[in-house]
Amino acid sequence: MDQLPIHNGYQGEIKINGPNKIQVSNEEGKQISYQAEVSDQFGFELLEEGVTWELAGKIPNSIRLDQNGKLTIDSPPSSPLTMVLIAISKSNPDVKIEQEITIYRPVEERIIIIGPRGIALPEKGKNTFSYRSQVMDQFGAIIPNAEVNWSIASNSPKGVKMSRDGKLTVSSNAKEQSFMIQVTSANDKKLFQKEKLHLTTKHYKYLPIDGGFTVENGEESYNRPLYGPHHSPRIIALVGDKPDSLLFQNRGNKDQEKLGHVFFGLKNGKWFADFESITSRYVYGHQEYELRDPSIDGTIRLSFVRPTDSEGLLIKVTLPDAYTDDLVVASGGRDYGSYGSQDYESMKFHPEDTEGTEVSIENNYFSIRGGGPTLYGTANIPLALQKGDASVFSQGPDALLEKETEAQPMAIGTTEGNYDNHIYFNMTTDDIGSPEMDAYLTEPETVFAKSLDYYKQLSQSIKLDTPNPYLDAALPAASLALDASWSKPTFMHGPINWFVALPGWRSTYGVTAAGWEDRAFENAEAYFEKQASNGRIPSKLNGDSHYNMGGSIGRYDALQLGMDRESRYF
Repeated sequence: MDQLPIHNGYQGEIKINGPNKIQVSNEEGKQISYQAEVSDQFGFELLEEGVTWELAGKIPNSIRLDQNGKLTIDSPPSSPLTMVLIAISKSNPDVKIEQEITIYRPVEERIIIIGPRGIALPEKGKNTFSYRSQVMDQFGAIIPNAEVNWSIASNSPKGVKMSRDGKLTVSSNAKEQSFMIQVTSANDKKLFQKEKLHLTTKHYKYLPIDGGFTVENGEESYNRPLYGPHHSPRIIALVGDKPDSLLFQNRGNKDQEKLGHVFFGLKNGKWFADFESITSRYVYGHQEYELRDPSIDGTIRLSFVRPTDSEGLLIKVTLPDAYTDDLVVASGGRDYGSYGSQDYESMKFHPEDTEGTEVSIENNYFSIRGGGPTLYGTANIPLALQKGDASVFSQGPDALLEKETEAQPMAIGTTEGNYDNHIYFNMTTDDIGSPEMDAYLTEPETVFAKSLDYYKQLSQSIKLDTPNPYLDAALPAASLALDASWSKPTFMHGPINWFVALPGWRSTYGVTAAGWEDRAFENAEAYFEKQASNGRIPSKLNGDSHYNMGGSIGRYDALQLGMDRESRYF
């Protein structure tokens, strides 16, 4: 963005609003309108300051640009065509801004399946489930109205049928089983995607799927921890059945220190948590959602995962074309809450939690301060950020955008002017200018995929294949909780509550099965190095108590368990 020299008493900048990639999928062509904003040195738009428009590069006769910024494309090019769009200040032709744009005919490259992965067997009659797809082109953009065909990938199981338009019918005579469905491009039969579905008798609120569990329209918030790096202080992220999230600092058996909530919604619409159809899935250490509502066309997808080499929460939002510039993100609220025994109420957001916090808006990021580490939020695209009044949060995104206060401040931003289907956010307590942050904002898709793969591999440190799908589904979450109980050089009793080190905790039994023998040795050595000449082993590394190696705590004999475990290694 070039600086305008002082002229007519003003100095400012030019900004072009419009897409940098244009998908033209048919011979009828397309028209795109670009706008240029000229602002002064204080950021105020100069409404009387006009621009002239130009295109530079190899421009075929089928592409034209008028002086109103309207780009006309009569037909798609045979291969992607890149050119430079130029806006030039009328009052000072030496000042201009250039934006590279690419016009292309979309090529189908990937298909995403949208629909339930876990299905409860009906007690009687039949149930029908609808599956949808998103077909992505070579640049990762959604191809609207792409035609696909659906099928069951093998012989249809008894009591299960699928129509070509994605309707899956399950009858009460079906059996508990897993099977694959397939969606195939109608234009390219070599392009398809498969997904494993699980038919089970519903015994609990959640249904088992590969790598975790799922629920349709669950009622809970903040009931699913996402564990991350083994840093100190230990930061935990909470998600849940509803697509709200929270970062807190783990204080063990004390009340947890909430650092900030994160909410998403749409302008002229609802918060995502208020959508009528919410599919929530915990899979291999990350959380994903499929969101639908009568107020929108299509499906919004949302994913949360922890980073691998930094602190925070990575968030990916995938929006249909009609809503790419309508996304709203809001963050705020700090307080203390008790997390445990399935009591999530005290972790929920209350407007008064924002009192006494300081919200700052900077260059495409915001910060929240008020006790504990500062929480920063940013994205890989430009955000229109401001402060909002938390007292009107329950009235929806538009109310929060319209009212500001310092008494109960929240950070709120929109994706106004965005044309990308995929938007990546990062909530972090690390330095906003760190190399890890720069890497994520520069190549968010790569870093996000790396994090998904890391936690998937970690969750499969122990693999299980039993006739009980619920048991199989629970193990990845248990493995990640065991990993989160490691606080070098010792294991804690639990990853959140009882985040306390004693040498006799039973959590270390799982280490052998997970293949983490190095941690088991390190844990044992840390305590044996403190052993006194009389044989006494302290219950805590930083001090002793009346317990010997944890001793007998009520009905829990930590001394016996500790010695039994260590005898396996020494």
